Amino acid sequence: MTLPDVAAAILRRRDGRVLAVRPADEAGFRLPGGRILPGETALDAVLRELHALATIPLHERDVRFFAFYSPERADAGPRLVELYEAPRPVETARAARGAELRWIDLRHPDPDLDRTLAELLPALRVRDDDPDSGTVPAHRRRTTTFRLGLRSVRA
Repeated sequence: MTLPDVAAAILRRRDGRVLAVRPADEAGFRLPGGRILPGETALDAVLRELHALATIPLHERDVRFFAFYSPERADAGPRLVELYEAPRPVETARAARGAELRWIDLRHPDPDLDRTLAELLPALRVRDDDPDSGTVPAHRRRTTTFRLGLRSVRA
């Protein structure tokens, strides 16, 4: 069984935009998160990185498991990403440690996204475009199974 080596979070504003971060030493924007350190859980890693990169003081009760994601080309990056989401909208975030933050419109993605986030966008758009979701806001909808290697998703 492959254990996740990276954890990341999907944070949305009320308008549906998703928070992306570009650390000072990286070329593209990605979901906030990072490597899981020895002795650390994926949830610990997400919360640590949210605070370190975006000064977002979320706690365990503020996020929930979303899915596991296997990037198409794991040779140059993480093999397995454990994704979390904040069920409530996050409206404010401040960059820290020289990082740059950007709220990404899923329908008009930014050209500066890293490969992994670019691969995930279609799955996040599918979730937003779900005709069965009715008027439930995107951040409150039931998670479904997506293409693109997302697996082990709660129903």
